[in-house]
Amino acid sequence: MDSRLYDVIIIDDDQVIRFYVSLCLTEAGFRCLEACNGRDALDKLSLLPEGALPGLALVDVRMPVLDGFGFVLEARKKGFLQRMEVLFVTSELLAPAVKIGDCDYKVSSKPLNLDLLISNLGRRMNVEMH
Repeated sequence: MDSRLYDVIIIDDDQVIRFYVSLCLTEAGFRCLEACNGRDALDKLSLLPEGALPGLALVDVRMPVLDGFGFVLEARKKGFLQRMEVLFVTSELLAPAVKIGDCDYKVSSKPLNLDLLISNLGRRMNVEMH
Protein backbone atom coordinates (compact mmCIF):
# COMPACT_ATOMS: atom_id res chain seq x y z
CA MET A 1 0.00 0.00 0.00
CA ASP A 2 1.27 3.46 -0.94
CA SER A 3 1.74 5.54 2.23
CA ARG A 4 2.43 8.75 0.31
CA LEU A 5 0.11 11.64 0.99
CA TYR A 6 1.43 13.48 -2.07
CA ASP A 7 2.99 12.38 -5.35
CA VAL A 8 4.74 15.67 -6.14
CA ILE A 9 5.94 18.73 -4.26
CA ILE A 10 6.07 21.88 -6.38
CA ILE A 11 8.62 24.35 -5.04
CA ASP A 12 8.51 27.72 -6.79
CA ASP A 13 8.30 31.31 -5.57
CA ASP A 14 5.92 32.20 -8.41
CA GLN A 15 2.39 31.55 -7.12
CA VAL A 16 0.91 31.47 -10.64
CA ILE A 17 3.36 28.76 -11.76
CA ARG A 18 2.69 26.69 -8.62
CA PHE A 19 -1.06 27.00 -9.12
CA TYR A 20 -0.97 26.10 -12.82
CA VAL A 21 1.39 23.13 -12.45
CA SER A 22 -0.56 21.85 -9.44
CA LEU A 23 -3.87 22.24 -11.29
CA CYS A 24 -2.61 20.34 -14.34
CA LEU A 25 -1.05 17.55 -12.29
CA THR A 26 -4.10 17.26 -10.02
CA GLU A 27 -6.41 16.99 -13.03
CA ALA A 28 -4.18 14.16 -14.26
CA GLY A 29 -4.63 12.29 -10.98
CA PHE A 30 -1.57 13.34 -9.00
CA ARG A 31 -1.63 14.61 -5.42
CA CYS A 32 0.37 17.83 -5.12
CA LEU A 33 1.92 19.76 -2.27
CA GLU A 34 3.09 23.33 -2.86
CA ALA A 35 5.87 25.37 -1.28
CA CYS A 36 6.95 28.96 -2.01
CA ASN A 37 10.69 28.41 -1.41
CA GLY A 38 13.17 25.81 -0.24
CA ARG A 39 12.72 26.59 3.47
CA ASP A 40 8.93 26.37 3.18
CA ALA A 41 9.33 23.01 1.42
CA LEU A 42 11.63 21.65 4.13
CA ASP A 43 9.18 22.75 6.81
CA LYS A 44 6.24 21.08 5.04
CA LEU A 45 8.17 17.88 4.34
CA SER A 46 9.22 17.72 8.00
CA LEU A 47 5.55 17.59 9.02
CA LEU A 48 4.77 14.54 6.88
CA PRO A 49 4.75 11.10 8.51
CA GLU A 50 7.79 8.92 7.89
CA GLY A 51 7.47 7.13 4.54
CA ALA A 52 4.89 9.61 3.25
CA LEU A 53 7.22 11.86 1.27
CA PRO A 54 6.35 12.70 -2.35
CA GLY A 55 8.13 10.74 -5.06
CA LEU A 56 9.13 13.85 -7.00
CA ALA A 57 10.17 17.41 -6.18
CA LEU A 58 9.80 20.00 -8.96
CA VAL A 59 12.23 22.66 -7.79
CA ASP A 60 12.76 26.18 -9.10
CA VAL A 61 16.42 27.18 -9.02
CA ARG A 62 16.13 30.87 -8.10
CA MET A 63 13.97 31.60 -5.06
CA PRO A 64 14.23 33.89 -2.05
CA VAL A 65 14.92 32.58 1.47
CA LEU A 66 16.37 29.24 0.28
CA ASP A 67 17.01 28.53 -3.41
CA GLY A 68 16.68 25.21 -5.18
CA PHE A 69 20.29 24.15 -4.70
CA GLY A 70 20.12 25.01 -1.00
CA PHE A 71 16.90 23.01 -0.72
CA VAL A 72 18.59 19.93 -2.20
CA LEU A 73 21.58 20.20 0.14
CA GLU A 74 19.34 20.50 3.22
CA ALA A 75 16.88 17.86 2.02
CA ARG A 76 19.75 15.40 1.53
CA LYS A 77 21.01 16.06 5.07
CA LYS A 78 17.54 15.35 6.44
CA GLY A 79 17.22 12.14 4.40
CA PHE A 80 14.27 13.41 2.34
CA LEU A 81 15.91 12.57 -0.99
CA GLN A 82 16.46 8.88 -0.33
CA ARG A 83 13.17 8.07 -2.07
CA MET A 84 12.33 11.39 -3.74
CA GLU A 85 13.60 12.42 -7.16
CA VAL A 86 14.42 16.04 -7.93
CA LEU A 87 13.75 17.84 -11.19
CA PHE A 88 15.07 21.39 -11.31
CA VAL A 89 12.82 23.70 -13.32
CA THR A 90 14.39 26.97 -14.43
CA SER A 91 14.39 29.64 -17.08
CA GLU A 92 18.18 29.88 -16.76
CA LEU A 93 20.54 28.22 -19.17
CA LEU A 94 21.81 25.15 -17.37
CA ALA A 95 23.09 21.80 -18.55
CA PRO A 96 20.51 18.98 -18.75
CA ALA A 97 21.87 17.84 -15.38
CA VAL A 98 23.64 19.52 -12.47
CA LYS A 99 25.91 17.90 -9.92
CA ILE A 100 25.44 18.69 -6.25
CA GLY A 101 27.85 16.79 -4.06
CA ASP A 102 28.08 13.28 -5.47
CA CYS A 103 24.61 13.27 -7.09
CA ASP A 104 23.37 14.37 -10.50
CA TYR A 105 19.97 16.04 -10.82
CA LYS A 106 17.95 16.55 -13.99
CA VAL A 107 17.09 20.03 -15.23
CA SER A 108 14.08 21.11 -17.29
CA SER A 109 13.57 24.54 -18.77
CA LYS A 110 10.59 26.82 -18.24
CA PRO A 111 7.99 26.71 -19.53
CA LEU A 112 7.65 23.14 -18.36
CA ASN A 113 6.28 20.61 -20.86
CA LEU A 114 3.44 19.39 -18.64
CA ASP A 115 2.15 16.79 -21.11
CA LEU A 116 5.54 15.10 -21.16
CA LEU A 117 5.91 15.41 -17.38
CA ILE A 118 2.45 13.88 -16.78
CA SER A 119 3.19 11.03 -19.18
CA ASN A 120 6.53 10.27 -17.50
CA LEU A 121 5.07 10.53 -14.00
CA GLY A 122 2.21 8.23 -14.93
CA ARG A 123 4.61 5.56 -16.13
CA ARG A 124 6.85 5.87 -13.07
CA MET A 125 4.16 6.09 -10.43
CA ASN A 126 1.56 3.84 -12.05
CA VAL A 127 -1.12 6.51 -11.71
CA GLU A 128 -4.15 5.99 -13.89
CA MET A 129 -4.64 9.18 -15.84
CA HIS A 130 -7.96 10.70 -16.82
